[in-house]
Amino acid sequence: MLPASLPAARLLTELEGVLAFAAKARGGGAPLAAATTDAVMLLLRTITQHKLVDAALLALLRSHVRSYYNTKNCRLSGRLVTELLQRFPLLGWCVAPLLVGAENGKPARGAKRAADSGGEGAGEAPATEKKRAKLNGAKRKSKLAAA
Repeated sequence: MLPASLPAARLLTELEGVLAFAAKARGGGAPLAAATTDAVMLLLRTITQHKLVDAALLALLRSHVRSYYNTKNCRLSGRLVTELLQRFPLLGWCVAPLLVGAENGKPARGAKRAADSGGEGAGEAPATEKKRAKLNGAKRKSKLAAA
């Protein structure tokens, strides 16, 4: 049984706070992302071990995963979403429709940016193709000259 000092509502409030912080934190880089991911995993482990999974938890996870895929400047770590799916498959299945919707329907986070910048899978502008061809030709010439 959960100790009286940690009521179930407080665990949900703490999880909500950590997720909100992780989604808005701008500095800290990888160490901060790892620390917030570990904090979320610890809270989720405690919640699942004590069988405290309810509709409020699922709604909280759905909203943050949805914001990860649909919000332009969401700072939530991709590692956090991956760890959620790997460590908590039951919770992952609850957010799975969001993942499928992000892949099939709307472009996922960063996909528009990749298409605009000529990233992988994007239709490149003719100028970008010419620049790449020119660079590749220069690389081939330098390799031939070195040989």
